Amino acid sequence: MIYDADWESNTIVKLQSLFMLSFWRGGPSEERDTRFWLGIAITLAQKRGIHVMSKLPCHDPDERKILKIIWWALYIRDQQTSAALGLPPRIHDEDCNVPSLVPSDLEETRGVPNTSIFHQQQEHHKLYIIEMVQLAKILRTIISIVYSPTRSPQMDNMIERVQRSLTAWESSLALPLKLENATTKDSLFLVGMLHMTYNNLYILLYRSSFLQPSGNTMGTNGQIALERATRSTRILEDMLSYGLVQHGSLHLITHIFSALCIHTIHFCRATGTAKSLAEHRAKLCLLGLQELQKSWDLKNWVLDLFFRCIDDNTARNLRLSDASASSYNTPASSATGKQSEDNPRREAIGSVSSPPSNAFSGHDPTLGGISTPVGSLLQTPQSRPSMDVAADTEWPGFFNFSDDFTDVLGLSPTNPDTVNPQNLAFLYRFL
Repeated sequence: MIYDADWESNTIVKLQSLFMLSFWRGGPSEERDTRFWLGIAITLAQKRGIHVMSKLPCHDPDERKILKIIWWALYIRDQQTSAALGLPPRIHDEDCNVPSLVPSDLEETRGVPNTSIFHQQQEHHKLYIIEMVQLAKILRTIISIVYSPTRSPQMDNMIERVQRSLTAWESSLALPLKLENATTKDSLFLVGMLHMTYNNLYILLYRSSFLQPSGNTMGTNGQIALERATRSTRILEDMLSYGLVQHGSLHLITHIFSALCIHTIHFCRATGTAKSLAEHRAKLCLLGLQELQKSWDLKNWVLDLFFRCIDDNTARNLRLSDASASSYNTPASSATGKQSEDNPRREAIGSVSSPPSNAFSGHDPTLGGISTPVGSLLQTPQSRPSMDVAADTEWPGFFNFSDDFTDVLGLSPTNPDTVNPQNLAFLYRFL
């Protein structure tokens, strides 16, 4: 309303406000959603001429620095939302001429009023933003190559070039951003998110090879996607043990969901120890999404649909539970006394939507010797209160859903035990 009334005349303030509004997502049929506000911010920035900063008539160095930071923040967000929602990016590299960020652009020039709250700026704080820009540029290339409506005859060569770019990016990382050097809670937070973003680019690059293997073998490219999902889950596990996940950036949701889909499909395909490991990793991803619900509006019905994509046995194996289940019964389930043992999908979602406040009080959710309370979340109880999650029935026009979603998810009463991996990808646009 304030924006429509045009009460604010300062362009920088409007850009900053519109950027913040882009983190409000609304429902799937909401017109003024993430892309709406982000699109307005990008259009305003381009109208201001920020995308060609070398021609921008601005002599104040501090203002140029702020505009430069704003532009690259919009760029990162544009590429992330495009990849997550399956929509074309609004910013095109060939139209822009903005210098890359350098550490001096991100230097805090003002004193920190309270170091016990805000802490002192560290080197990895500045380097994190700079490297996120570089990953966003690579992501832009992946979107244009892999997810273009038309397949280029040079697709394989282009994918190899992207992989070389990713390898070069990792090898050129500054020491403070190396994962093995993230030995403190503060450094692991940013470095962990950075490397999860990096691993997710590999997943996006090779996900189709994993979802649709040729014959009965996954192939090298599909194995890369699985390996990167595993690496992301290991980072997630470390971040969970420090209680960092709930403070993560919004894009962490799609990164975790990417890994969750990979592990779930691998769980359905694998046998023996590999199957057990895939189950464990998928549960860690669900724990990560559970933690993110403390800070972000993670749509419960999207997870509900995810569990409809998998068969009953898989849903039962992946469910999360709390030993003290009675502590967060819903009024409806308490009144009826109905247990959800007969509905593992609903049970799995119910536990994700109601995280206990002390779920991660300093315990490390490792595979061996899992301790409570995290360990109790990974156990399978004899019974569990039913917690229904209503799915939003307003969908974009290009999806034609029936009431039970069987036409999209590939499930039918005659074939209930089905995993349709091709349909998991569409859930990204609603996370």
